Amino acid sequence: MKLMTAGWTFLLLFSIAGWTAAEAQSEVFSTEEICRKNFQTAMEYKKNLKYQDAEEFFTLVVETCPDHIDAYLNLGHVLTQLKKYPDAIDIYQRALEVEPRNLSIKEALAYTYGASGDLEKSIRLYQDILDLDPERHGIYKNLAYLYERQGSWPEALMMAKMVLSVDPSDIVGLQQAARTALDKKLYLEAMNLYEMLYAKQPEDISIQRILGYFYFQVQLSEKAIPIYRAVLEAEPESPSSLFEHKILALCLKKAGLAMEAAEEYEYITEHEPEKLENFYNLALMYNDSKAYDKALNVVERGLRQDPSYQCLYYASGKVYESKAKDAKAAERYDEAVGFFRDAITQFEKCVNGSFCARQCSSEIERMEQFVTITNKEKQKKELEAPSSSAG
Repeated sequence: MKLMTAGWTFLLLFSIAGWTAAEAQSEVFSTEEICRKNFQTAMEYKKNLKYQDAEEFFTLVVETCPDHIDAYLNLGHVLTQLKKYPDAIDIYQRALEVEPRNLSIKEALAYTYGASGDLEKSIRLYQDILDLDPERHGIYKNLAYLYERQGSWPEALMMAKMVLSVDPSDIVGLQQAARTALDKKLYLEAMNLYEMLYAKQPEDISIQRILGYFYFQVQLSEKAIPIYRAVLEAEPESPSSLFEHKILALCLKKAGLAMEAAEEYEYITEHEPEKLENFYNLALMYNDSKAYDKALNVVERGLRQDPSYQCLYYASGKVYESKAKDAKAAERYDEAVGFFRDAITQFEKCVNGSFCARQCSSEIERMEQFVTITNKEKQKKELEAPSSSAG
């Protein structure tokens, strides 16, 4: 009997002790504490890139503590890293049910839409976030990338500019945007971006070359001239220097600086004497600057190399035409007619050739008209002379 009583006493004490330990454990390991410990474990796994283990523990946290926003955000990130995009999207949407105005959740969801390939949803959500908080500048880069993936290049470049307006020091982003615009033949955008690059890196020769050529193509000669001069001063013997001298000469000509243009072409003919088109261009530039003797001398230099190069006869004809017009303007009519006839003689030498033939044919007719007009003006002047003296 004593033995049985002792047994019951032991069982009762054991039961009381067990209840006390369970109660104590419940008090020590509260729901919040369990979530905290699981969250710490999950973060450690995430830090070590053990995403599957991290997923397991973050999932425990959101199931145990459904208001734990950081757990949702981290679980969504882990699922995205594991390319479980539908699950990640679901987690972020559940998080928004807890905190509908949380922009960090919305931004994470927008990123995941983009990663999953749903570019439209991603772009719309990013735009909504910017409407609510324009200061979230990191979104501009994401939008630029999404627009690029979508093939919406103007929008992508606009976002790239927004990035630069926020962070002017982002030279790499600016360079990438400029190259993208150039590759996609969005030349106006490219020129604007290269102007921004040039403002930040005015000594960069590659930027100077690209921007200078843009200015040349859009006929902004006044802007192109100082850039090409700087390039040629920095690298006078580069493989592209002759091409750059030609561009500079054409820009100078368009800017009305014909003599300076001719000086550039003197350099070109010196370095490419075998290319007769250089003599042709040089003669016309001297003609534009009214250096007629120099122009005719250049024609002679070219014809000594190849008398059959008809374009030089055309250039010679244009010089005589200019001389004729100057003489006519000075009322030296006989001299003007003589020069017009000299022009016709030169144009006739190339009318049947393979070069400049079409121009020469039309020029002959025009010169003959000028001869007629000049003779009429001379006659009119002569008729007016007696009446003037009589008066």
